[in-house]
Amino acid sequence: LDSDITQIQIAAIECLLAVLVDSDEIQKDFRDKKGIEKITSFLRHKSAKKEFRSKCAEFLVFLIRYFSSSCTAENKGKVVSILGDKLTQLLTQSVQLNPTKEKGEKFDSFITELDKGST
Repeated sequence: LDSDITQIQIAAIECLLAVLVDSDEIQKDFRDKKGIEKITSFLRHKSAKKEFRSKCAEFLVFLIRYFSSSCTAENKGKVVSILGDKLTQLLTQSVQLNPTKEKGEKFDSFITELDKGST
């Protein structure tokens, strides 16, 4: 049952990302409704499955690196304000430094630092 719930959580994050990719207006609405804060809070839950936390990390990377330039700067600013410079940098480096690792493993060092409470 736990793995089913985790797969549903992951699918929901993937669907949300698909919707956000299509519209700057929807991205703005997502930010205005504190969506970035919510995704970050999921990421911070140590009791959540690693696969789900990794998907949340991947989601944040897309928000701050791959969306339109008008939204990317605002998204990154919001993520930095929540996670701090050090963790945000580690988050984006996770993708660059580990391109051949499986998706879930790319964010292992980031999640470890997050759990330590680094900011």
